[in-house]
Amino acid sequence: MMEVETEHLFDTFRVPGSSAHSDFQELCLKSEGTPIILGDESDVSYLIDHIEGVLDERLNQGFEGDDKALLTQGIVPILFEAKTVKLPDWFEKRWDTQIRDAIYEEENWPRILVGAADELTIPFNFFDQEFKSEVLLGIIPVDAPYKIPAYVGFGMGFGDWKRCPKPHEHVAVLNYWQEKYGAKLTCMTDSILELTVARPPVNHRDAFALAKEQIAYCAEGLTPGADSLADLAALLLGKKHWFFCWD
Repeated sequence: MMEVETEHLFDTFRVPGSSAHSDFQELCLKSEGTPIILGDESDVSYLIDHIEGVLDERLNQGFEGDDKALLTQGIVPILFEAKTVKLPDWFEKRWDTQIRDAIYEEENWPRILVGAADELTIPFNFFDQEFKSEVLLGIIPVDAPYKIPAYVGFGMGFGDWKRCPKPHEHVAVLNYWQEKYGAKLTCMTDSILELTVARPPVNHRDAFALAKEQIAYCAEGLTPGADSLADLAALLLGKKHWFFCWD
């Protein structure tokens, strides 16, 4: 039985890394709010540091109340602004203005390609790929995974660093992919998002289109093993987990 902890800005649960995904799925069935896998204590501390910066920004914007009230109040304008993002046009604009000089160029479908395992990475240690002894699951007080970046202000304060989208753009893109591919935000740190995908692309054309969208969204921190648009498209074919990093 998982025991809730309330010392963070949202409820958290400590679980073994080896059971993080199954425990996450259990919480999805019975929790009020939206569960998210947050990583270990170090990952969470960095995320909390980021959120504290978001709280300062919201105070500067004129919001009032305790920390949880500030986070909740800040959601509304972000969700409203997210509705102004025109997709898929936004991807094309990002590609034309930010990615045109990148190394990604369309080419022939690769014959042989070895990519990362099709699984979530946050429950694992980076260096030895063993499960972390402990990770934290959070319950974010929103009614859909794509709204989580609005609550925590993911991307706020990054500016143009690593070309990270702004919070309302994350919300718009994640909502778009959730509707189109059944892709739901499952893991988050202060600089990483991971999605679990119900309906990944199953043909080359759709995989190429998605690969271009993902590069426009996050050019620097995509799925390991992808060195070109075609590589990424091949890796996305049938892939159930997507990884993005702005670190």
